[in-house]
Amino acid sequence: MDAAPPEFNRNDLASLVGHKSTLEVGPFTNPTLRGPHVKYFEVMDKKGLIKRADAIGYVYSSPVDIHYVSGTGDLSIVDETF
Repeated sequence: MDAAPPEFNRNDLASLVGHKSTLEVGPFTNPTLRGPHVKYFEVMDKKGLIKRADAIGYVYSSPVDIHYVSGTGDLSIVDETF
């Protein structure tokens, strides 16, 4: 039986991305990635996400601005290549 692969975590992902242009899909109010090269896609804007988090009692500290918003989750609105 093969050993289980090591656990992959947020820090591992962030180190892989580095300074590459990146789109994070579905960050809610707690994105995995942050920085000048990261943009975000969600089904609600920042204000809507905060309202939703408050409604469900989800604790957050510093939600980010959302660059691409589609209420239907339509990724075709993204006009950049990542």
